[in-house]
Amino acid sequence: GEQSGYLHFTLSPEKYRLPVQETSYSINTQTLALEPLDTDIALMSEHEKESMEKVKELLQSKELTQGEILTALGKSKADKTMLNFLEKFDGKFWNVTKKANRKIYNIL
Repeated sequence: GEQSGYLHFTLSPEKYRLPVQETSYSINTQTLALEPLDTDIALMSEHEKESMEKVKELLQSKELTQGEILTALGKSKADKTMLNFLEKFDGKFWNVTKKANRKIYNIL
């Protein structure tokens, strides 16, 4: 989320034919310290931020299966957009482990 006292920015290549990737950083406006920032997090849309907060809130009390998360959010278990979202932020906001053909989510 937004942090007071930090300036976040992303550097994007002009020509993607070069082997260069987008890179994001944070600058602490008090100390001017430059810190790397995950580009997926830096470029999150408002919708992704809202979904991330909802999923983190659900996971605060206990681990949940992928199906339980989707049901709690009112989404279909076949909702590709939401499934991709959950996968995209695995290891960033939550961890996913597979147990007996089920994906179990835990908050980081």
